Amino acid sequence: KQARRVYEILRLRATNTANASQYRKYRLEVKNRLNAPYQQRAQRCCFFIGIQF
Repeated sequence: KQARRVYEILRLRATNTANASQYRKYRLEVKNRLNAPYQQRAQRCCFFIGIQF
């Protein structure tokens, strides 16, 4: 976990924040990492209930 955070910090420093597409790609990658545990939990809960996505 810590290594991933360090990677994201270093990547932010290397990312051109003036370039909208590069900055957006960086932000979405971080967002996906942060949301992954919640998405997995939701899929497990819905699996047991019988709801399909």
